[in-house]
Amino acid sequence: MLKKIILLLILSFCGLLGQEGLNEMRIVGKPEILKSEFISSNNTDINGNVCAGLKVVTDLTGLSYRSNNGIVKIDKQPGRDVLYLSPDERVVEVYCTGFKPLRILFI
Repeated sequence: MLKKIILLLILSFCGLLGQEGLNEMRIVGKPEILKSEFISSNNTDINGNVCAGLKVVTDLTGLSYRSNNGIVKIDKQPGRDVLYLSPDERVVEVYCTGFKPLRILFI
């Protein structure tokens, strides 16, 4: 039993060390509101509200996303993802293999 507990502690510690070696994603440049681009009123959340859009332009591949209220839809194209979110969404997390998650907060 003691050997199992020690092994579990060692594996947990190794998992923490593995996180240290990950690269960090970051936002390059200044985020901006694109007033010339509109979200179609056909894109609505579960409550019928017109979605907000978040455009992610990147040179990384295999990105995945998570949010508090859920992502309504993702339009994926090479180098560019558009996330359709509930208008009251405040947090989006971006995940990519080999990188620490990036948390985007909307204030």
